[in-house]
Amino acid sequence: MPTRFRLATYNLLAPEHVSAPADRPDAYANVRQLLRWNVRMPRLVERIRDLHADVLCLQEVSRLHVSRLFGDKLERLGYALLLGDRPADRVDTVALLARTPRVRVLSRHDFSLPGESNKVAVVARLEVDRQPLFVASLHLSWTADGRSQTDQLTAFLRTIDPFDAIPFVAAGDLNLDVRRWPVWSEVASRRFSAAHPPGVPTWAAGGRAGRLDDILVRGVEVVDPLPIPPLGQRLELPNEVEPSDHVPLCADLAFRDQLSP
Repeated sequence: MPTRFRLATYNLLAPEHVSAPADRPDAYANVRQLLRWNVRMPRLVERIRDLHADVLCLQEVSRLHVSRLFGDKLERLGYALLLGDRPADRVDTVALLARTPRVRVLSRHDFSLPGESNKVAVVARLEVDRQPLFVASLHLSWTADGRSQTDQLTAFLRTIDPFDAIPFVAAGDLNLDVRRWPVWSEVASRRFSAAHPPGVPTWAAGGRAGRLDDILVRGVEVVDPLPIPPLGQRLELPNEVEPSDHVPLCADLAFRDQLSP
């Protein structure tokens, strides 16, 4: 019986990023009543609990709030929390959750991504039922021309080249639909594939929507890419179902060398 495990990625929408801007339209004007952190935090915890993920990559994790009740609640769900070591002047970072005792964290590596945003990637070497696995949580910078995303993803891929022999999953908010940009050739050349079909949006705010998130796998098989949750016709998140402006992506995976031919 092959070892199956569930991996998810989720951008939480850091509470520091939802203030109404003075110089442009407020993308959250119609959903402000759902943005209060004391309302949204328990809903995020419930959403994470209901994913039933063994490994979870998080983005826009508020360091101020994770050190309080939010982090404690995640630990009560059975997760070990690895928080990205982003410079102190940045209010949010990436994180990785590993459900214990099934998933063991053997080591971690924080990689700085190029650019003025001081983005970092958290990479953990794990064991899932004693099977080795690398997992990375990513949040790339956004630019309209895709240059920042391309530069950061390319730099990250080159950084992890030495880990080529061990199954690897890189997941997160890539801020582009990666298969629809030229950078996909860099991704595919390293034998990564995507768990979900392109084009289906994962983010919405202020009537706009886009595909920003993905789960990229190498050395593991996608047994079941769970459906991407629908955004709703209004294209305004958060809503009564989703507590973030992103929906989570989730997939059941299996180690490829254990699958029957």
